[in-house]
Amino acid sequence: MALRNSEIAAIFDRVADLLEIEGAKAIRVRAYRTSARTVEAMPQSLADLVESGADLSQISAIGRDLAREIAEDAAPLLGMELEGLSAEDREFEVAKQIIHFVGAAIEGVASAPAGAVK
Repeated sequence: MALRNSEIAAIFDRVADLLEIEGAKAIRVRAYRTSARTVEAMPQSLADLVESGADLSQISAIGRDLAREIAEDAAPLLGMELEGLSAEDREFEVAKQIIHFVGAAIEGVASAPAGAVK
């Protein structure tokens, strides 16, 4: 079962919180928050778009860099197969994927050259 848009939006909000704590530039934090609101309001499933290979950068408020991160890092999360798992195991698997995704996002920001993350 893929994540719903509201769950993906909550992840983006958490990433924004972590970036803010890490001292990332305000424009980067704002990009995640804006993307969260956009995804939450979308009538189509972001998970379905990722699965179909759609160009996510064409979605209003999702820029090229975030679209790449979603396609590369979050695709397994958005389309992960959870059927047959107990509720506790599903929650654990989703939590592991969220931690991996957030960690990759923060690592990307931390390792970027000064001024490269906007």
